[in-house]
Amino acid sequence: MSKEPTIAVVCAIYNEEFLLGQFLEHYSRQVDRIFLIDNHSTDGSVKIARRYGKVELSSYDSGGKFDDAALYEAKVSKKNSCAGLYDYVIIVDCDEFIVSKSGDSIKHRISELPVEGAYATHGFNMWKHPSEGGYNPAIPLFQQRQWGVESVAYSKPVIVGPRFPGNYCMGFHYFENYPQAFRDIGGASFFLLHYRGVDEEIFVKRCLSISTRLSSNTLSKGYSTQYHHKSEKDFREEFQRESNHPHRVKIPIWR
Repeated sequence: MSKEPTIAVVCAIYNEEFLLGQFLEHYSRQVDRIFLIDNHSTDGSVKIARRYGKVELSSYDSGGKFDDAALYEAKVSKKNSCAGLYDYVIIVDCDEFIVSKSGDSIKHRISELPVEGAYATHGFNMWKHPSEGGYNPAIPLFQQRQWGVESVAYSKPVIVGPRFPGNYCMGFHYFENYPQAFRDIGGASFFLLHYRGVDEEIFVKRCLSISTRLSSNTLSKGYSTQYHHKSEKDFREEFQRESNHPHRVKIPIWR
């Protein structure tokens, strides 16, 4: 591929005002359209989203609960609607940032690669390092948080052609009908930086928001098990443990 592709981002949100500005700043410079699917946020997320001309807002309903199946359907439906309009769709959560390893834009990097139905990513869970200061939403995220723990689970093939016949698993971690495809972690051209642990208070608030709203379907199906029956104490201990993970490394960021 030599011509830069057209790209849309698909992201579902619920009360993401602490990270949404960073997310939109990152992707609005690199893609043609950002489809935000709001799950009836009660904070300032919608107001933030309306500041960006590339954003198209819609909504989905899950009965006031965190429901993986409803979330999955909302994302897949939006991805499918991009067929014929965009060459690629990036399906991410608000804390997932795709970064080209070569330092150029996502579009330019794809234009240099062989045409694929999807592209692999090299995943890292990003946590506040003990040497890093408090989180400031007015400062670019990459300048503040640069340490992560390599994650196979978050090496997700989320840069995908809208007509690619892959059936995503819940969470979009791999294709169920191509389980080993697009899993070239070391050889991937892109990082997927999952900014799960930007700040302890934000982390705890986001986790409790999910764990206290889990739908009966999500619980019975065993989805999102990392949130099942967890307390504030559990999440604070997780944050401290992961922030001091012995295998954390500093990720090179070209910004």
